[in-house]
Amino acid sequence: MRLIDCHAHLTDPELAADLDELLTGAAGQGVVRIVAVAEDVGDVTPLLALRDKAADKASLRWPAIDVCIGIHPCKAVSAVRRAGTVPALLESLRDLVVANRSSIVGIGECGLDYTPKVLAQGHGAEQVKEMQLAVLAGQARLSAEFDLPLNVHSRSAGHHAIDFLRQHQVSRAVFHAFDGRGRTRTYQGRLNKQPSPGPHGFVFPPPPGGAPCFSLCTQSGVWKLGLCFRFHLLSCGRRRRSK
Repeated sequence: MRLIDCHAHLTDPELAADLDELLTGAAGQGVVRIVAVAEDVGDVTPLLALRDKAADKASLRWPAIDVCIGIHPCKAVSAVRRAGTVPALLESLRDLVVANRSSIVGIGECGLDYTPKVLAQGHGAEQVKEMQLAVLAGQARLSAEFDLPLNVHSRSAGHHAIDFLRQHQVSRAVFHAFDGRGRTRTYQGRLNKQPSPGPHGFVFPPPPGGAPCFSLCTQSGVWKLGLCFRFHLLSCGRRRRSK
């Protein structure tokens, strides 16, 4: 079986010591490609370096690595604080996309996270939500401008994320950590009017308890959502924290 991992955090410090072993093991288990997502602008350079290293087939037996550039919703508040303003952050992100357009395959990890711990950042839950929405809106605009799909994190924000993407006319998105109800997925599948994502549509990780089997994806960065492929578990049998 040939597998594509559509959401992995390869710059996680917990993976650094044995990343070569993990990626070699993943290739041995049939993983042919990994989409590595950024959480902040600081991840971009290391991810692109991994992408180039994976392309050196003469010395490594890694899966191919593709890269997404984006701002994780859990990092939105700290990223805006460092940049000074939301527009300044989005401008720096756009500059990175422009500089690396030929080397990236998507925008992300972006999205919404309305869990209480995340909303406790900043000066109140509503302020954090507004900041996440503003940062996501900017990334949706980048998706449209550069014809790139979004790699979307949606935790405790199921219908909020889908409604937001529909309102911003996002046509292609891979969802991660999506814990929305099955009927939300089913409605979205009907909205897509097709049994598989094709060039347009939304795809989801397998949910807890099962769901209609359309537009499902395989990803290692899923923290609790059932039978998702974890390249580091299959390759080395080690359980690690994922995001």
